[in-house]
Amino acid sequence: MKQAFLVIFLSIFAISLSAQNLSVKSFRYLESDMDARIHYTKKDVNGDVCAIIKVVTPETGFSWDVGSLGIVSAERKTGEYWLYVPWGVKAITIKHDKFGVLRNFVLPIPVEKASVYEMVLITAKIRTIIEESVIENQWLTINTQPKGATVFLNDEMQSEMTPFFKKVKTGTYTYRIELARYHNTAGKIEVTADKKAQVELQLKPAFGSINVNSTPENGAAVVIDGNPSGKTTPCTLEEVKSGSHQIRLMKSMYKPVQQNVPVTDGKTTDVTIDLKPNFATVNISTKPTASIYVDGQQKATDTWKGRLDAGVHTFEARKDKHKNDTKTLDLASGDKQDFTLAPVPRKGNADIASQPMGTSITIDGKNYGTTPNTVRDLLMGNYTLKLEKSGYGTITKTITIKENQTITINETLPSGMEVTIASDPAGAELYIDDSRVGTTPFTTTLGFGKYNIKLTNGKKTVEDAIKVTQDGKTNWMFNVIDKVLLVDKRDGKTYKTVTIGNQVWMAENLNYNAGRGCWCYDDNSRNCAQYGRLYNWKTAKRACPDGWHLPSDDEWKNLEKYLGMSQSDADDSGWRGTDEGKRLKSTTGWNFNGNGTDVYGFLALPGGYRDSNGACSYIGLTGYWWSSTEYYTSYAWYRVLGCNRSGVSTAVRVGAFLFVA
Repeated sequence: MKQAFLVIFLSIFAISLSAQNLSVKSFRYLESDMDARIHYTKKDVNGDVCAIIKVVTPETGFSWDVGSLGIVSAERKTGEYWLYVPWGVKAITIKHDKFGVLRNFVLPIPVEKASVYEMVLITAKIRTIIEESVIENQWLTINTQPKGATVFLNDEMQSEMTPFFKKVKTGTYTYRIELARYHNTAGKIEVTADKKAQVELQLKPAFGSINVNSTPENGAAVVIDGNPSGKTTPCTLEEVKSGSHQIRLMKSMYKPVQQNVPVTDGKTTDVTIDLKPNFATVNISTKPTASIYVDGQQKATDTWKGRLDAGVHTFEARKDKHKNDTKTLDLASGDKQDFTLAPVPRKGNADIASQPMGTSITIDGKNYGTTPNTVRDLLMGNYTLKLEKSGYGTITKTITIKENQTITINETLPSGMEVTIASDPAGAELYIDDSRVGTTPFTTTLGFGKYNIKLTNGKKTVEDAIKVTQDGKTNWMFNVIDKVLLVDKRDGKTYKTVTIGNQVWMAENLNYNAGRGCWCYDDNSRNCAQYGRLYNWKTAKRACPDGWHLPSDDEWKNLEKYLGMSQSDADDSGWRGTDEGKRLKSTTGWNFNGNGTDVYGFLALPGGYRDSNGACSYIGLTGYWWSSTEYYTSYAWYRVLGCNRSGVSTAVRVGAFLFVA
């Protein structure tokens, strides 16, 4: 065999190494390098942040020593080493198998915490000559269909699987190919230096397939040689080992059946297996519609058709307020049974009378004429009975119908209820539907319905409508106090006033020019004349005439409670109450049909507001009234009435915002 020499040039001579082959060219502090302090920080055993010495050298294989302080970490980076050292290191020893030892090199500058230094190493050059014999070799490739087969060369298993390729010495080789479910294949191949050796093999399968079908139905579970296949008919069992196999089919309502099936290399065997039924067919209907139970399990409603195992089964139709209909049958394989189950209704009657007669009868929303009447053939159970007649109260009650019994109901409808109409002050003339009935307070019994009410106290007349209902109000209160005029001595303007409860209120918005902090809406004097002026909070508190003051939040609450608002609503914020706001609003002047009833003569008008930027909004839609109560620094409580609201809103605003006073 021919021999050859391979010459390799290395970076240094491998002759007579000494420390002179290794030296430090430079050592300096890298002032702007933040790797030790920020980017790649490590700590020594004392918890101090290490310094980094970046040793610049293209060579590898070094070891380092800094004495008793010890190197925390040495990491190879591209073109250099990073040495993590404790602060205070004074000297370093560098060792290398080829370049020798540079011992106790004294560092020229102190090493500080979290600092970075650069050391540049210089190494000598070496040339090494290596002689190596050349072995004749060539590529051997083995490919199989299918792939993934195990390769043996000279009875030694190779780690690679097909497709297999490897460079081998020239010579003759025996090969063997093994793959599960395929027949083994073996042979010889001559490998020569002048040409790549190739083996192409089509492996012969040691298996076949089985197409499994079933009649008269599909969906049978397939078991092969006692092992479930996880498939149901029709299906194909693939890569089944050649030979005889036992196929078993299993399906609910059929008897298990099995058959031996031969499998040939590379062939598909077709087999169809007949299933033997083990069930009866049952078709059930109900009249009337009922729930169908088979052996105690609910199957359907109204109708059910299904298969049952041969044997004794119980069939039942269940329906509320009916007697169950039950049938028991002993079924044999192949039987077909059609039958109807008929639950029997359980009924009773109700004799219903009332005072007065002619009252409408409704049972569970269905009309059954008028009293007196006998309602027949009601299914047993509970029902809601309602008796109604115009001009009378309604009676609603629960009745219980019992099987084969007649219950008796006799009710008297309420004709009206006791109500009280009062006024402030008392003693007003009271008219009901234009007929004088006396003076307030007045208590009487009124039939259910709507009534027109008129109260007169001197020149003050109040008219309203009330509705008497079975579950409605029983007490009404009206304000009939004559208005008193207030004269503002400062400018001679007069204002209406009204007494509501024990409080006296201005019945018109103030129109006094208090200087800074008050305006007419859109700077139009006609708006001042109709709606009063817009005041900020500071000005509103000092703008009142002598003897008058801006109402506090509690005084507003007293007014709201007098109007009928609950304590909890009065203490709440946002829109509260029911119709208290509507009863304060004037009967004209509110847009979108938002007028009130003005029951007490408060005459509330929708004067809108002016914001801190001077923009005016919502005239004709909303009215705003200050309270004197501060919520927080520069914030105060106020009240709002709206055209589309019946209640009263309370909220907080910054005092610089401008509203009707």
